[in-house]
Amino acid sequence: MAKRGNRRRQSNNKRTSQDVEDIWIYGVHPVEEYLDLGGRVEKIWICRDKMPQGLVQRFERDGLEYTPLELEPFEELCQEKGVYRSHQGVLLKGGRFGYADLDDVMREVEGESEFAILALDQVQDVGNLGAILRSAAAFGVVAVLIPEHRSAQVTGAVIRASAGQALRVKIVQVGNMTRALQKLKSDHACWVLGTILAQDKSVKPWEVDLKGMRAVWVVGGEHDGVRRLVGEQCDILVEIPMAENVESLNVASAASVVLYETVRQQKKS
Repeated sequence: MAKRGNRRRQSNNKRTSQDVEDIWIYGVHPVEEYLDLGGRVEKIWICRDKMPQGLVQRFERDGLEYTPLELEPFEELCQEKGVYRSHQGVLLKGGRFGYADLDDVMREVEGESEFAILALDQVQDVGNLGAILRSAAAFGVVAVLIPEHRSAQVTGAVIRASAGQALRVKIVQVGNMTRALQKLKSDHACWVLGTILAQDKSVKPWEVDLKGMRAVWVVGGEHDGVRRLVGEQCDILVEIPMAENVESLNVASAASVVLYETVRQQKKS
């Protein structure tokens, strides 16, 4: 088993995260799911020619105002907002996504001896980010960290790709991933584990003793993987074994593997 020692906790420095990009949700089921999960609503448009009656009844029951449009102006609005797939006659503006604050998240788990946090370094594909957030919700991670730059942000496309589960996860937008990892180690007794390929010192996920660990998993982006300075913050390097002639897993699949192993071990403790 990979060994662990004790981390000493030090003082916190407050950081306020920012909101970016309006959320656009379209299609009957995604809109219903968004509402079920308590998503914020700024405005709703429906198409008179394709009016989703069940959804309209819900809007009226819940006191949500909506604007009816004829087919042509409705589709022009959808195209203006980058909606080119089947809208099923409904378009919802959800406002800007509210990112969580790292200090607030860590205060909530101050008394917990073990948990998992996921840090995404340069994951730029919205489909991958959505799939990762769906796994993060399924495996109960404390938070997902994403950089402000060179990274996909939470948009309507990401929420759709996550099957709405992005709204169940605390997502923290960090200005500097290296400093965020340093803070988690020094202030919150976390251990940082990097999923980095072809490292002589790397171990398999199940060879790490995750019981009683505040684990921060670092997963690299689709193209460049984990950046050097971010990788240098990793206490333990982990490599997922592959069948012969297979180079690596998709980033979303890799995240699911390490999160499952964390839950598998920590549920037993």
